[in-house]
Amino acid sequence: MSKRRLLTATALVIGLLGTWQVASGGWIYAKAALAKGMIADAWSETLSTGIKIKPWAWADTWPVAKLRFPTHKRDITVLAGAQGATLAFGPGHLDGTAKPGALGNSVIAGHRDTSMVTCWPLNAITPGGPMCYLVFAEESGGKYLKRSD
Repeated sequence: MSKRRLLTATALVIGLLGTWQVASGGWIYAKAALAKGMIADAWSETLSTGIKIKPWAWADTWPVAKLRFPTHKRDITVLAGAQGATLAFGPGHLDGTAKPGALGNSVIAGHRDTSMVTCWPLNAITPGGPMCYLVFAEESGGKYLKRSD
């Protein structure tokens, strides 16, 4: 094989590997965007029907609440459970703690650099102003709680 053909073949292989890497990275973002839309649809349907609706048939979680951050103009859907698979799609409500909106301490976990990035930095929240609104599902539709610590 000539030197020129070897260089051409090497360049082609490197180009194909690079294309594959870029496409794989884009696929992750495409799946995340699709999942976000499906979770939002499941939340809307959960509120309207009062039934736990999974975002996709094989999901092991469902939306249980929505955190609204008015100062940041952002909403975050909270999913049931705080397992790794759940946290990959957004913050999760820790099993064994009070349900969102119920009496007691409700623990919501999330990655501070992805799903919960809206909460940081905490010093951006104005004293006395609303930090966030918690919207949780009930049989009669959504209930709203305001927290302003």
